[in-house]
Amino acid sequence: MNKNVKIGVYTRNGEEFPFNFYTALRVSDKVKFVNSVTSQVVSDTYNAVIRDLMFQYAIVDIFTDVDIAYIQTSDSPLELIEELLEETNIVDIVVDNAAVGLIAELNKAVDDNIEYLTGIHRNPINEGLGRLLDTVERKIADMDMSELMKAAQVINGIQGEFTMDKMLESYSKSDMFKERYDQMLAERAAHDAEMEATGTAIKVVKAGSKATQPKK
Repeated sequence: MNKNVKIGVYTRNGEEFPFNFYTALRVSDKVKFVNSVTSQVVSDTYNAVIRDLMFQYAIVDIFTDVDIAYIQTSDSPLELIEELLEETNIVDIVVDNAAVGLIAELNKAVDDNIEYLTGIHRNPINEGLGRLLDTVERKIADMDMSELMKAAQVINGIQGEFTMDKMLESYSKSDMFKERYDQMLAERAAHDAEMEATGTAIKVVKAGSKATQPKK
């Protein structure tokens, strides 16, 4: 067997299918890969929205022996491609086993080709910042804003150089800590009361003092 070929098993709708895939590509296959993506993205129009979809599909097409003839002969190939990628882990398996730097090389080559054909320069910094802002917005949307404001107050209370010790000190003096500490004591008291009722309570005492035994 060729050293650049591996056997994998992908799943689809709960069923497993074995397949062969390359972990490296020859130059001619790299050219085929890049051209297959760019020709779909840039034709009579610039279809930027399918760029990533076609890149992943090219991974299945060029790297593997998975049967995709039904997609190539379909009148609605994009829908079938989308289904294939969503319902299988083929791309993940190939990417995880690909030679170091190969996927990044292909990504860059595709972007370079698209830029050459369209004259549109993609700014990776702006795109990266855009994705970061989207992530932050989603995270904030899922957060409890009252908790977020309390956390901000903790950080704002740190004087001088920001260190973990100062952050812990500020946290220990904050309302957030006091509220959670009181909540912990209340939960512990409720737990001890429940255990007391069953005769199995364990008393927590300060170091050096004598532990009292539960009443019988």
